[in-house]
Amino acid sequence: MNDNRFLKITQNGRPAGVLLSPEEYDKLVYRKQFMESVEQGLMAAEDGEVYGTDEVRAKLAEKRAGRKS
Repeated sequence: MNDNRFLKITQNGRPAGVLLSPEEYDKLVYRKQFMESVEQGLMAAEDGEVYGTDEVRAKLAEKRAGRKS
């Protein structure tokens, strides 16, 4: 099955399902998760949950230091 193709399954003439290749399914799942993550980030930014470069670097340094212990 070509990655860009799908098979529409019907029941009594109405759409009932779709058959995709595993690769195409994985792409759809990844795209959905990515879009949800972007939306969550935009909402957080609108709510004022933003961090400066120094704050982000400090948080990352804390996490890295915690892993070494």
